[in-house]
Amino acid sequence: MPDEHELHGFGSFEEIRQFALFFVDHYFNRFCRDVRICLRDDPLTGKHAYMPALVTIVAHWELAAGMMTGKLGEVDRVRTRDMADFGRRFVPCFETRYPDGALYYIYKAYRHKIAHSGHPYIPTEVRKPGDSGEVLHLGFEFTEVEEDVPVKWVAIEPDRSKPLHHPLPPWGDQLKKDWTLHVSLPPFARDVFAGVNDLRRAMDHDTALTSCFAKAMTYFYPKHPSAAGEAEATAGRPVAPPNSPVSSTAS
Repeated sequence: MPDEHELHGFGSFEEIRQFALFFVDHYFNRFCRDVRICLRDDPLTGKHAYMPALVTIVAHWELAAGMMTGKLGEVDRVRTRDMADFGRRFVPCFETRYPDGALYYIYKAYRHKIAHSGHPYIPTEVRKPGDSGEVLHLGFEFTEVEEDVPVKWVAIEPDRSKPLHHPLPPWGDQLKKDWTLHVSLPPFARDVFAGVNDLRRAMDHDTALTSCFAKAMTYFYPKHPSAAGEAEATAGRPVAPPNSPVSSTAS
């Protein structure tokens, strides 16, 4: 029998796994739907909601790392290294798909700064690995176009006639840029979703991972997670039976 502290209030590891099926199906299928809506052309303007899509993708990658590590508390919280560890474990070819700390810079600009400052920090100063260590000035661009890889580092020729220090607001155009981090949002979102489903499947044989997920749920829900799952099921979203496949498409 597992120790009580490994179950974090659940009755068994099987109960945790069943709840994980519900959680992934409910939250991450909805995530896919929301991202698709953001990337559709606005019928009036032809524009796209890149910012909500990007913030949602980064936030769910952070949530996925919390599910893997059990860290979703204010003190015991997810770090960028945990997000990278999730990528290395559950996103195939993570190092080549997100080279030179790309995920770290996206997180810092579009999750950390928005949460703590109320706005993104663009452009930002970085020290890109593999270079001489000089400060580089990084901008971002996003697209809804499907590409082979989610991110690319693009070197650009900066306009040296413009001043080094940015004006207010901090996302003004006057800061010189040495690199642009080009982000294709569809594969970025897909990596999160596929990684979470692989994590859920890994729980079938990894009790330590299952325990970490259960711990994360104690932070995610103010009450016991099983009660939350039962409430959702009562509202018309039945909890999936153990070992049933989680759909890779949102409704």
